[in-house]
Amino acid sequence: MLVAAFVLAPAAQAQVLACPTIYPMAEAALANSPSDPNGIGRLKRGHLSFAYMYFGRQFGRQFAVPDEPIKVKGGWYTEYRFNPQHENWLVCRYGGGSWGAGDVERWEKLAPAITSCKLDVREIKSRMYATSYTVSAMCK
Repeated sequence: MLVAAFVLAPAAQAQVLACPTIYPMAEAALANSPSDPNGIGRLKRGHLSFAYMYFGRQFGRQFAVPDEPIKVKGGWYTEYRFNPQHENWLVCRYGGGSWGAGDVERWEKLAPAITSCKLDVREIKSRMYATSYTVSAMCK
């Protein structure tokens, strides 16, 4: 009976997320607004320039406080822990000229049962171009 209960127990839910290196994938026109009825905006594509984990309602201001980043060859990683009763998010920021900058954000919601994530950041250095980054989150 004990063996049957062990075999039927659900496996831990895992989720792997990644920030696209460029976002949005295509430029987009922004409709005029009541505050500026004559203007039309344009959202240009931007390179990944920051990422963080967030808990709470979408587009809020509170982010998850991580452990200290661990440096590894080619970048670093950071461990996060979450309360699965909250909404939890991977937030990718775009358009900054350096890591930590940027104004355009892409939010991706984590699965409800997730309690921890490892946010992995890699620097891609080039002699011809500015440093670029890749970000992935391995969550369980």
